[in-house]
Amino acid sequence: MQNCFTVDSVRIDPVAGHDFYVHWSDETLHDLYELRYGPASADTSTYTVVTTADTAVTLTGFAHDSSYVFLLRALCVYEDTIETWSPWVETHYGIHCEPIGDMTVAMDAEHSALLSWTGAEGYARYEVAYGLADEDETGHTVVTTTDTVLNISGLLYDTLYAFRVRGLCSYEDSTAYWSVWSEAVTGRVPGYAVEGRSNYSPWGTVTGSGVYEAQSVATLTAVPTETGQFIVWGDGEDENPRSLTVESDTLLTAQFAARPPAGIVESDGMEVLLVPNPATREVRIAAATAIRQVTVYDATGRQVALLHPDSAEVTLNVERWAAGTYTLLIATDEGTATRKLVRN
Repeated sequence: MQNCFTVDSVRIDPVAGHDFYVHWSDETLHDLYELRYGPASADTSTYTVVTTADTAVTLTGFAHDSSYVFLLRALCVYEDTIETWSPWVETHYGIHCEPIGDMTVAMDAEHSALLSWTGAEGYARYEVAYGLADEDETGHTVVTTTDTVLNISGLLYDTLYAFRVRGLCSYEDSTAYWSVWSEAVTGRVPGYAVEGRSNYSPWGTVTGSGVYEAQSVATLTAVPTETGQFIVWGDGEDENPRSLTVESDTLLTAQFAARPPAGIVESDGMEVLLVPNPATREVRIAAATAIRQVTVYDATGRQVALLHPDSAEVTLNVERWAAGTYTLLIATDEGTATRKLVRN
């Protein structure tokens, strides 16, 4: 009688929920297979029995964090009449493996995820499976590592991913078994926050704030009101609209100032700027020509400051001033301008 060869390479893969996909290779291509399985602590006589002509079967109803034994054999048929079973092939899943600690996932705007988990003593290595959360887990990418920290790159922006991990338990008798997969942890690649603010909303607002993908272009626009005028961004740039290549969380404040009221002369291109306005600590006064004198009055008409800078720029310290609106008479080589300053 010919030998009835055993089945090769039995593999057990978890699928959705608590189901297992059991499959094996068989060069002999037997006509029938018998699979018996049950908890590792149970007597084999109580195992569930499945017969199939295929080399794969999906099994359901397994308990999480439990150990199972799978026994597989093939039916050999000779001369169309003589039947005999091959020896059993025994495969364990999750036997005696301590549960892996909770996995944490830190998603990064640079299209990556940093995974970490707590491994129990005896794990030789780990498998991490990841893929789109709405896809079948059997199609997820599997990465092997000996560490309990893993960085995964190349993920898609604003896409929900699922991550799982399992460990390979090795023992003194050289046997090794895979633990059950951890519960899936999901994460989404975030973007960077780009925010535009106004220094004083009655004088203007900023549009274009939002969350943007890394390396994309965000555009912030300073929009003055009828009573305001845009002066400069907080970083000193005066481009408006302002286009930014997004590389980090970004906050830009648009500096607006009051539009000169009717009757205030700002002669022949004369420019006198107050930045920031409103202010809490310091105000930079800048003009196209030398500033000879700055006189400051409070709301009651009382003079609170007098400066003679004789330069095109001067910094005014307002930290000790009371909150309110102040009038500045700024005399330059081109003439005298009046400006309103708000002390927050």
